Amino acid sequence: MEQKLEKRICQNCRLQFTIEPDDFSFYEKIKVPAPTFCPECRMQRRFTFRNERVLHRNKCAKTGKSVISCFSSESPFIIYDRDIWWSDKWDPTEYGMDYDFSLPFFEQYNELLAKVPLANLGNTNCVNSPYGNHNADCKNCYLVYASYLSEDVMYSQGAANLKNSMDTYTVMKSENCYQDTLGNILYNVHFSYNCDESINSFFIKNCLNCIDCIGCMNLRNKKYCIFNQQYTKEEYEEIKKDLDFGSYKKILEFRDKFKNFVLMYPNRYGNIGRSVNISGAIPLHLRIKTPEVAKIACSLYRNCGPFPRAKFPEARHPPLERLYL
Repeated sequence: MEQKLEKRICQNCRLQFTIEPDDFSFYEKIKVPAPTFCPECRMQRRFTFRNERVLHRNKCAKTGKSVISCFSSESPFIIYDRDIWWSDKWDPTEYGMDYDFSLPFFEQYNELLAKVPLANLGNTNCVNSPYGNHNADCKNCYLVYASYLSEDVMYSQGAANLKNSMDTYTVMKSENCYQDTLGNILYNVHFSYNCDESINSFFIKNCLNCIDCIGCMNLRNKKYCIFNQQYTKEEYEEIKKDLDFGSYKKILEFRDKFKNFVLMYPNRYGNIGRSVNISGAIPLHLRIKTPEVAKIACSLYRNCGPFPRAKFPEARHPPLERLYL
């Protein structure tokens, strides 16, 4: 039977959304009903299942030890300290249940979830970094989330091989960074967005291999530039001294100038690097063999990647441009 495009009203937000024929075929293939929530509301519902950034004081139900946890003390779940949870001091199979095919799956899953102890945090091999979640191999980190191999980092998410930095979002293989978003191989770079392989720069956007640049956009392999204008080293140092970035007031004044400056330059429709037959926000090193797989991959990235489409409260999920500017 040929499926037709169908428009429905979301049961949650009451807005209209579209279900395409290919979507119906997919639902039929995996034997699930068509959704009653729009994609944005479905994503919000999925996100509520993963509390990554809100931390609470709780107690390990096994030892009574006070722990930092992503579960509040008012939650219905049984919490174990992660070292206990990973140990052989308890047997999860003791909580096994028989599955009743006459009852809904999720009702039984919720019952099991409320009985089996859960780890207080999703951290692995982290040293002196109790205030964070979903981290691995981090040291001396504070309020850092979904990060790994980072050291002396604070107030950051998606840090990978990052050192001596704070207030970053998805920055990798970098050091001495502040308020950078979507960066790779940066050193002593501050207030940047989507920049790679750059050094000693302030307020740069969409730049690659730039050294000693201030207030620049879309530059490649440049040095001693301010607002995309080339200067000598001596001229650059003199102007930089006058800018006085040691003053917070001066920083805010320059930020406002830079906001207006970047509006004069085009943005790439998508930052796609070394990828084949793919579209989306920032895919890298991807090769999609079929259009069907490409569609699913792009949908997953749009909904779960660094550009969430759902309208979350601004305090919890600020847009990337606002993080940067």
